[in-house]
Amino acid sequence: MGRTPLADDRDMKRRASLAFVGALALVLLMLGTSVQAASLSPSSLGQPIKPDIKLHLWKKAQTGTGPVTLEAQLIIAGGTPPITVRLELWVDMGQGGKLHPAAVDRSELKPGNETWYTWTLSEEGQYKVWAHAKATNAAGVVEIDDDNDPRLTFRIGAETPPPIPITYIAIPIVVVVVAVVLVVFMMRRRQRKPMPPPPVVQPPLPKPATPSPAPPKPAVTPQPAAQPQPPPPVVPPPPTPAAPPTAPAPTVPTPGAAMFCPSCGARLPPGATFCANCGAKI
Repeated sequence: MGRTPLADDRDMKRRASLAFVGALALVLLMLGTSVQAASLSPSSLGQPIKPDIKLHLWKKAQTGTGPVTLEAQLIIAGGTPPITVRLELWVDMGQGGKLHPAAVDRSELKPGNETWYTWTLSEEGQYKVWAHAKATNAAGVVEIDDDNDPRLTFRIGAETPPPIPITYIAIPIVVVVVAVVLVVFMMRRRQRKPMPPPPVVQPPLPKPATPSPAPPKPAVTPQPAAQPQPPPPVVPPPPTPAAPPTAPAPTVPTPGAAMFCPSCGARLPPGATFCANCGAKI
């Protein structure tokens, strides 16, 4: 037998009522849990709360490259009083952080209080500084640095030029030493080599004698023609005894060879028996 519309409507109302009751019970349960947690907090139980602090640091003033004035502000944002605070300044000049001798200590502080402090730095150099604070109360110790990121940096005094790298000095010295060693080595090597013999100097050749010009002949002055003189008388020389004639040596003719006259020296044809020039008998 099927359900009637009236029964279905009643069933839906019942389910909606159950869902509403469940949601209301869940909300009440959550409210009860939060109230219980709040009732069990440290403040409600009388337990102390650690300090809540904030720290600011800035460069207050600097004239040219002279001294620098720094100022720090520490704010107590929360915590169970009384709170004791120590405020420090750390300085790094390239040799690691060092604690500045001037520090400030404050006690009996409570939330809402502020602590100020001023430092003056005058030593020349490159600085990196930061402030450090330590707050203490019955709940414990809280330490923080200032909120500058990166660190606060500045310089006091004129900037010094960077040092000259040692390589810039060593390289020229090495080059000079090597050059001197090479020069000494070459000089000793040249001294050890045998010296070549000195060149032979040839004496200068005598120049051919240049014939001196003949002295000029004296000018001949024409003389007047002399009168012809009669020739001197000719005196005949005394007669010389004639030498006995010497018979010429017989000449043996060479067959086929030219012959010459022994008397006058004229050439004779082969087979001649007398000289055709002087008539001498051959």
